Amino acid sequence: MKTQEIRIKNKAVSRERRAKTIELKHPLNIMMVNIVRQLDMAESKLRYSMGEPGQGITVEEARVLLESATEIVQNFSKFAGHFCKKVGFDYYPPKGLETKKPKGFTINPG
Repeated sequence: MKTQEIRIKNKAVSRERRAKTIELKHPLNIMMVNIVRQLDMAESKLRYSMGEPGQGITVEEARVLLESATEIVQNFSKFAGHFCKKVGFDYYPPKGLETKKPKGFTINPG
């Protein structure tokens, strides 16, 4: 069985470099990590280029996209909780996930 190791960095916790390495064994989980990585890069690009002329996306469209992404993450967490309960595994959802709203938007000065 093919496995993949990933390093998770959490920049918001403190100034020191923290990273956790996890080993993924199931192909679906490896695909999910690839999706999350690409989504993270797309969100960074969205936040950087929002409001710039010629980008084709308005602040309102960006807000709707990020609200949809938040809803999808919340629904996936609910599924993960249900899945884990069925197999007898303790699931600990991320703190504040149910109340999470997309952060405010800033428009880059052009």
